[in-house]
Amino acid sequence: MCKDLMNQSQHLQRVVDHFTTEQIANNRLQLKATIFIVRYLAFQAIAFRGRDESFSSLNRENFHESLGIVTFWNKKVAEIIEKAPKNATYTSPRIQKEILHVFSAKVKKAIREEIGDAKFCIMVDEACDESMKEQMAVVFRYVDAEGFVKERFFGLIHVVDTAALTLKKRIYSLLSQYCLDIQNIRGASCKRNEQLKVANANEIAPLIDLEELEIGSGLNQIGTLQRPGETHSQLQELNYRFNEDAMELLRLSSALEPREALKSFRISDLCLLVKNFYPQDFTDYDKQVLEKELYHFEHNVVQDPEFKKLKSLSELSQWLVRTGNSEHYKLVYRMVILVLTLPISTATTERAFSAMKLVKTELRNKMEDDFLNDSLMLYIEKDIASTFSLDSIVDDFKDLKERRVPFS
Repeated sequence: MCKDLMNQSQHLQRVVDHFTTEQIANNRLQLKATIFIVRYLAFQAIAFRGRDESFSSLNRENFHESLGIVTFWNKKVAEIIEKAPKNATYTSPRIQKEILHVFSAKVKKAIREEIGDAKFCIMVDEACDESMKEQMAVVFRYVDAEGFVKERFFGLIHVVDTAALTLKKRIYSLLSQYCLDIQNIRGASCKRNEQLKVANANEIAPLIDLEELEIGSGLNQIGTLQRPGETHSQLQELNYRFNEDAMELLRLSSALEPREALKSFRISDLCLLVKNFYPQDFTDYDKQVLEKELYHFEHNVVQDPEFKKLKSLSELSQWLVRTGNSEHYKLVYRMVILVLTLPISTATTERAFSAMKLVKTELRNKMEDDFLNDSLMLYIEKDIASTFSLDSIVDDFKDLKERRVPFS
């Protein structure tokens, strides 16, 4: 008798466990359908909501119409949604925004991890959105662990005014929120005429006005450092547009550029570059060792047949990491990434505002700042967001707060 009761109990437990497992799988599938649509709409900068989303509407607008396509081709999803409790369909505007925020938070976390302890530059610009709010776009420029130069959009911040002090406070707050060390800043620039000075960045490395660097004669768009133009008119233009410090920085840094190094590897210029512009990044001992390391670099690396194929400083950075020379010549590689960290263009911040015009249109001018910011993170950094699995988004969504149905 006892054995029969035990067997019945175990059978009942298996039925309950099976039901729970099946229900959880269904709940996750239902939520993944919503996540899939949110991601698609955000990637394409398409509006989520419409004027009339009622069941009787012939056009329930993009989210619900997209959901209709998914359920038309996936009968299991359609069945699950149909049977779901009315208070747990996970398709409401609030849920859509929560999913979008999960994506955005994961993108920022990935960027923060990519930066790591690297030195970085802050690039900011301001513009008014469709509702005439002043927005500040923040972009980080840095070299990642594989030697690639990255410029990552890190968010849009609403500011009450564009005074330097206001911008500085908001940037400090952002850095603190993501545990980014102010001491790692190696440049902070604003597209406006005045420079934006953050902490002691102006003492650590030169701050160059982005308006000046846009002429491209000193730095081109792919990170290749070149000597100023050879003609008299080009030299006059450079002298007019750049201050003396910027001109000296460009001249000394050009010694690192592969094509220049092949002509004449100017060791004295590189030692002077460290002394004049990066004293905080090299100890006294480093400076003593640097000249010897540069000598070995000239004879062992610059003469490498593969080195002769390199066309830019960014290519050199990647090649040094790929070949392991970034470890053998640490001081040289440190110089390379510090120079590459300098801002050379306003293109990324300008693209952010172009994206803002696509997302916050005249018909969507009441978008909240958080919704706008999260939408832009996915649209601009979709190469990162696209790497996240739907299941990982479900798990993070579940952890935001207590949910009505189980997802694990």
